[in-house]
Amino acid sequence: MHFNPLVSTLAFSTARRLLSVVSLAFLALVLLSTATHAQVASGSIAGRVSDAATGKSLQGAVIKLLGTTAVAYTDAEGRFSLPGLAAGSYRADVDYVGLDAYSTNVTVSSGQTASMNAMLESKVMKLASFTVAESARGQSLAINQQKTASGIVNIVSEETFGQMISGNIGYTLQRLPGLSVNEDEDGTPNGVNIRGLESKYNSFQTDGFRTPTSGNSRGFATSQLLADGVSNIEVIKAPTADRDGDAIGGIINTISRSAFERDGREVKVTGAGVYYHKNKAWSYDTGLLYSDILSVGGGTKNLGVSFTVSAYETSRAYDNVDLDYIYVRPTDRPTSVSLSRSTFTPSARRRRISARLSPLV
Repeated sequence: MHFNPLVSTLAFSTARRLLSVVSLAFLALVLLSTATHAQVASGSIAGRVSDAATGKSLQGAVIKLLGTTAVAYTDAEGRFSLPGLAAGSYRADVDYVGLDAYSTNVTVSSGQTASMNAMLESKVMKLASFTVAESARGQSLAINQQKTASGIVNIVSEETFGQMISGNIGYTLQRLPGLSVNEDEDGTPNGVNIRGLESKYNSFQTDGFRTPTSGNSRGFATSQLLADGVSNIEVIKAPTADRDGDAIGGIINTISRSAFERDGREVKVTGAGVYYHKNKAWSYDTGLLYSDILSVGGGTKNLGVSFTVSAYETSRAYDNVDLDYIYVRPTDRPTSVSLSRSTFTPSARRRRISARLSPLV
């Protein structure tokens, strides 16, 4: 019997190709059937976590399903989603630092999204005064956001920093660790330094977008931004790879207020005044906050409206003492030293209207 090596090689090659085609077809069939089964059999859980006392959304809450590895974190509007769950009953736990733990049973149906809205409360908060409770809620909000952040970040909420002089955000930033501010001659904060690097080496952002600067410097002056429409301040000292690489020192990101941060309508009016006897002038600050969630286009609570109107006038008088050398009598005293004293009364008047529309997508 004559053996032809060429024919044997061709036959073996053809069989190998055929086996590869059959294997790929079988693998594609398995993947398709698995994906189809997953689409049909899986469901999801979605909802919102809020504070039962104030109605405000809670960012940074941790939602876990007992007996599974599923975990989710709430966003700035307190919303979360747990997709790809098998049909059945689950025990959901909600953890938030500063408030009591919350647990409930949720039933997931195939191809459906189960709704779970958790309103957390604290028995300890009910014993505290209103001022202390608000401060504690602000601290809890900051702690939970820092705990669930992807990098090293310091966060301070509006309940903690409160209302600032002339709306200058620099008065809050100068109290954060690792930050210092440059002051004008009258003591007003201006540029912000992060870890010793001046403001031109840092990035100042609003809702994640870099804020433009005035003049011929990259440095941002805090007097250019009124803080009445700010709900959170993030200080990122170690930027992650998903952020811009134009900040050597760090990033300061201000989060503007959204109507979805709480459920329902909110109206707040603030006002204060100070009389300076030295220059016989009044200083004042006033503000109006309005936010509401509307239902448009046949939807339910799918459009948030929030706007802030504020006005400031600040008069800061101070004395300035200079040491001057003047020419008196050339014969016996060619030079003399004298002290000159002058009083400066700078006055700043600022008005701002800020608004934000937040569609729910």
